[in-house]
Amino acid sequence: MTTYAYLMLSFLMFIPWILIFAYRKDLRKRMLKAGFFAVPFGWVSEIWYFEDYWQPPTTAGVGQFSIEDGLSAFFIVSLSITLFDVFFTEENVKNQKKRVPAFSLLLFLGISLMGIFSSLLKFNSIFVTGFACYFVTGIILFMRPDLWFPALLSGILNALLFILIYIILFNFLFPEFWKSHWLLNKTQYNLTILGNIPLTEVLWYNSWGTLAGCLYDFAGGYSKELKYKFNIQSKFSE
Repeated sequence: MTTYAYLMLSFLMFIPWILIFAYRKDLRKRMLKAGFFAVPFGWVSEIWYFEDYWQPPTTAGVGQFSIEDGLSAFFIVSLSITLFDVFFTEENVKNQKKRVPAFSLLLFLGISLMGIFSSLLKFNSIFVTGFACYFVTGIILFMRPDLWFPALLSGILNALLFILIYIILFNFLFPEFWKSHWLLNKTQYNLTILGNIPLTEVLWYNSWGTLAGCLYDFAGGYSKELKYKFNIQSKFSE
């Protein structure tokens, strides 16, 4: 019975989310702003994912747009943009140029890449998403090289967090989920790690986490005061 697996994913994400929200008051504003901004894109992304990647059971039916899409988008984005700060940032300082128009153009670019490569050229949407995230991240880091370290570590931390969540959810609670609802199940991309965790999911969380690690600060004009000194960071920024 996997009907509530997708909803349970949001519940498991809520646990680290509420811990961060409770103990890091300085991150609450960005968690809420970014999370609510992301909600519509939870539904937009499924336009492609339902077509060629997965068709999960939801409270609205199998492979249907549902509240789960909005909830997962909210929690994933809120967590992704704050994981680096939780471990490494003393303070986010608003001392850089805001780049909201550039952010909007990059958002449009990302969606356009999905439309061209997934809808028109028929590349699988999960790989197009990964490419789009890394590509947009590269553009941001070209403009803001001081954010390369947060981007790199955010990608790693994001992947590790969701590997842990997936171990609980798909190894213990719903071990048959991917066999039933993963459209890549009988293809050459049917690769899993640590039991029932698709490698494509790790790719997705790493690529998105890498982008999330620099996207908010790029748009809002923030730089990070780190808790610890990383000489490699300062040398890169010189």
